[in-house]
Amino acid sequence: MRDKYLRPLVAAIEMLIGTALTAAAFGLIIVPRGFAAGGITGFSRIIVSVIPIPLSAMVFIANMSLLILGLVFIGKKFIAKTVSISILFPVMLEVFSHHALNSIAQDTMLCTIVAGVMLGVGSGLILHSGASSGGFDILAVTLNKKCNIPVAVVMNICDAAVILMQSLNQPLIQTIYGIIVITISAAIVGRIVTMGAGESQITHLTGIGSLHEPHF
Repeated sequence: MRDKYLRPLVAAIEMLIGTALTAAAFGLIIVPRGFAAGGITGFSRIIVSVIPIPLSAMVFIANMSLLILGLVFIGKKFIAKTVSISILFPVMLEVFSHHALNSIAQDTMLCTIVAGVMLGVGSGLILHSGASSGGFDILAVTLNKKCNIPVAVVMNICDAAVILMQSLNQPLIQTIYGIIVITISAAIVGRIVTMGAGESQITHLTGIGSLHEPHF
């Protein structure tokens, strides 16, 4: 009986802390430092460079659009796991975007490592809680369901396309730093998600049957 109430509480705390860490990674370091970023946040940065709207607002619009797509083609069960994060993340991103991380601002490589760790731990906690980061995950699962295209293939193509588009309008070094952040975070995500979980549990935790880098 105790576990019945304790597990949902622990999962909710993991999801909240994970979302806060990922939002902080983007708001405090990745976006201010101009590092290339994949996922919906990276895609949104490309859009706001053309259309003058807040990044957090664009992230929210993109996530909501994909949630509607997922609701139509995937179903309520999967989407239920992503709704709260899709709402919380843009709000937290907006809050963190107004605070500069001056203490390590002069050391770019340190910023890169810290961002990668924060993003990895945050995304790992979200997945470990049984939730999904949403974003391109939804598009990938939709295409997998309708066209039998592997989820990892879709997400990797999306991330590569987003990073490539960003690289056209920024110094190469910023793209390299972004790739380092993604590499560090991807390595950490796997370790966090598999904490105390067997193979079958990992599939349940990720919701899509594979471990992957964050796609906020």
